[in-house]
Amino acid sequence: MEHHLQDLTQLAIIGNGFDLAHGYHTRYVDFTESVGDDFFRKYRHYINNYCPQMDWHRFEECADQLTVPFNAEDLRSDTAANEVIKPFNKDFQKIKIALIDYLKKEQIRIPFSKKVNVSSRLSPSTLALTFNYTNLCENYIRNIIYIHGSLAENEIVLGYDPVSPFCFSSFDTIRWHKGFCRERLNFCRYLMQQKQLFPENCLYHTLCDEYLEMQRIQNSGKGLEPEDFQKFKYSNILRQYLHEQSSVKPFDYSKIDTVLILGHSLIADKEFLTSVFGSCNNLSHAVIFTYHGEDDNELNRKKAFLSDYCKEIEFEFYD
Repeated sequence: MEHHLQDLTQLAIIGNGFDLAHGYHTRYVDFTESVGDDFFRKYRHYINNYCPQMDWHRFEECADQLTVPFNAEDLRSDTAANEVIKPFNKDFQKIKIALIDYLKKEQIRIPFSKKVNVSSRLSPSTLALTFNYTNLCENYIRNIIYIHGSLAENEIVLGYDPVSPFCFSSFDTIRWHKGFCRERLNFCRYLMQQKQLFPENCLYHTLCDEYLEMQRIQNSGKGLEPEDFQKFKYSNILRQYLHEQSSVKPFDYSKIDTVLILGHSLIADKEFLTSVFGSCNNLSHAVIFTYHGEDDNELNRKKAFLSDYCKEIEFEFYD
């Protein structure tokens, strides 16, 4: 990062609307049209069977809605996990990989063109929290945290903030909860940055599988016990990671006084953003970037969300 963290006084929350405003086709429907319906045949079978009222293109919402019938199926049948839930998780993982491939091509499809008013707002004292996988915001600033992974890392978060409580749900039923997905992303980053292990390395995938199994045990209702590490071939690495994570201090947002909302709905990551904004003790000003034709109800909802954290809220159109 270019600036010391203590110098940063402005926060930018970047979502998919940012990429769309710059002319990139990054909606889920763009992805599905490019890949073709046949690829999604198995996935759509689950949607049609368990939540036919859902728009199947809305992957994250569908994964959330499926947790309720999947949990009921899991409680009713001893074979549901192997016959229904785990196969769905494998299909969803394939969709995630295909999305990465699509977006890698899309982000270089056209030359990037800056927007003047966005440039003027994104000062060197800005820290961007981007929920996008593309690197397009790097055309404006360098102080960026990729909350949901990136195409460069070849690891992304595709999941949901839970709408329904998931007490007593098995881990496989709620595997795509964004909190769990971000935990896996952080472990992947640890392997790449600290252990110099990358996706093209077999050991990288073995360790990711072991971490996933560790998550399953942690969220089994029993919790992770010392003897559980005997099940893992690389328990030393897992132990070391958990130890180092326990001492990581959260980012200090106390000097942030302004937040920019660039193409993020806020509601899609409400759980995470509530925690962030709740830590911005000096936040006083928010700027919501919008586009001509954006629904008034959507804008009012964003304003209502931010009004809990700051007094001055303004809207600005992308130029």
